[in-house]
Amino acid sequence: MSADIRNIISHATGGHTTGEGMTTNDICVEITRLRNSVYQDGKDAARADSARLIAMAVEASEKLGAWMSAALEDPKVCDAMKADIEAWFASLDEITTALGRGGDT
Repeated sequence: MSADIRNIISHATGGHTTGEGMTTNDICVEITRLRNSVYQDGKDAARADSARLIAMAVEASEKLGAWMSAALEDPKVCDAMKADIEAWFASLDEITTALGRGGDT
């Protein structure tokens, strides 16, 4: 096997093999295994990042909910604002239920 081919195989497999002593099929399988591994690692990282961002948004919404609840009890807050707060709570319940956290905000 030529040095150029060994370098290509090494590059395609992330340095895991040079292909020495392997069949063409074995080399293809190794390249596919590495590609699938990289793809899965990317998906796992994206899921973890999405979960972290969703958790941050829900936590911030829950904290805002405490302030909004206080505004609902304040006689100085107008009815239009109270209606907006109630609508916000309703939408938050739908979002948290859809995310599987229940609607108990």
